[in-house]
Amino acid sequence: MDDATPDERKKFQLHRELTNPVLLQRATRQAMAVVRNIHKAEEIVQESIGIALTRINDGDFPRTAILVDWICGIVRNVARNHNRRDQRYQKLMAEYKQFISDCQLIANESSPKLHDVQAILEAIPSLGVSTRDQRIFIDCVLHGHSALEVAGRESMTAVAVYQVMSGVRKKIRKHFHGDADSEQ
Repeated sequence: MDDATPDERKKFQLHRELTNPVLLQRATRQAMAVVRNIHKAEEIVQESIGIALTRINDGDFPRTAILVDWICGIVRNVARNHNRRDQRYQKLMAEYKQFISDCQLIANESSPKLHDVQAILEAIPSLGVSTRDQRIFIDCVLHGHSALEVAGRESMTAVAVYQVMSGVRKKIRKHFHGDADSEQ
């Protein structure tokens, strides 16, 4: 450390301070305030420390910042991003479960209004569904292809396929039941 520059010494000191138990406890409490789960909070703190180390190594640490406050700000942002991701995932899973339920209705012919696949195929063009969305619906529901397979063929993500399926499903439900949200 004798031949290190003052900048390198400052980086080394910051690296050591990042392992301070008091700092880690405060960062964990900060994460817990947002996510309310100790395991996720610890994961968020680890990710935040990694971000902080990268920023310190890149020389991006604000000279006037207090380390604890700076880390807690990073933790807060990472925790919010985790919450947003979880909310998107939960919404997507709810849509996916509804889609699977609709597919089972069609496959099992258990609904008097949705059992006729031919009627659905005839109704889709009149519902204002684009040809691409029709193709996606037919590939997923009638041919049994997974969203990932269809996404690869259509040059889109699986999430986008689920969104298309959700839109088509709502239009079909509205056409056959008169209300797009009647079963949700």
